[in-house]
Amino acid sequence: MRFDDEFIFRTEDISPQDLIDIFVATKTDRDNLNYIKSKSPLLLEGSRGTGKTMLLRVAEKEMDEDFNSPRELAVFVNFSKAIFVDAYKDIVYFRNWMFSKILFALKRKLEKKGIVLSSTGIMGNYFGFIDKEENILQKLDDFIYALENSWSNKNFDISEKASEIFGVDLK
Repeated sequence: MRFDDEFIFRTEDISPQDLIDIFVATKTDRDNLNYIKSKSPLLLEGSRGTGKTMLLRVAEKEMDEDFNSPRELAVFVNFSKAIFVDAYKDIVYFRNWMFSKILFALKRKLEKKGIVLSSTGIMGNYFGFIDKEENILQKLDDFIYALENSWSNKNFDISEKASEIFGVDLK
């Protein structure tokens, strides 16, 4: 790890391994990390630069390292580019952008962990398709792509596209 000649502006820019190497937890930090990793709902608030993202990223890294035992998947989603999405005119476009970010991060984490999605699992049950021949990752890719197009193209009907992708009537 070398930080001599670099200046890191945001915690999101630090690699997960470097993050663990530079993080020094206080007792309060450790208590907060344990609470973040619990199943309890949490609202983490604080001023800019107080370490909220650092705590979330460290919690994700720790949960990744312990994944095989509890089988709980931690997914950190960065919304720093949200200011570029025009949510003022219609919140639907912001929602679609946000969903595409969440699904992309989820898919990437599933792939990184080597977790295979089956159509008979939670994704298949949630979207209502059970055919074992369906390629769920491809459908997820297509849906993410549709969401990304929907927030930048105001004439795009996401419900119609989702119905086409998943083969279910969403209206």
